[in-house]
Amino acid sequence: MPSNKKNVRHDPVMGGDMDDKVKALQGLIETFIYDLAQLMAALNPPMEYLDPVAAKALRESIYPYHEMGYTLAPDFGDKGEVETEGLEKPNQRIHAKVIISDRSVPIDRFDRRLPAERRKWRLNLIISPALDRIEHVSIEPHEV
Repeated sequence: MPSNKKNVRHDPVMGGDMDDKVKALQGLIETFIYDLAQLMAALNPPMEYLDPVAAKALRESIYPYHEMGYTLAPDFGDKGEVETEGLEKPNQRIHAKVIISDRSVPIDRFDRRLPAERRKWRLNLIISPALDRIEHVSIEPHEV
């Protein structure tokens, strides 16, 4: 009779299996990308999972565009590439590099959509060992 038990690696130090860690990491990254899109669209997501210093720096880097009357109709695609370091090590910060496709459309203060080329961005994230907080963020262009 076949077993219904999943084949997962157990991590006794963190109190869960690797599948749970990957799901938690994926959820945190997806939440961040969604909130980043909201922020680019001139909305104000709470981003409570983001370190306050990192959140302030991220908001301050985007606000000058909003003050000039620009927003973004975000479209970061439906897939991304994720590389991690430290996920398998207990009680260590996780370094994640997330590559996203950006097909977003800038919108000026007259609500006109401006032409934009497709781009890729690399999000460099440092995530807490408990996978519940992003402690540092940097965003840079990713060369194809």
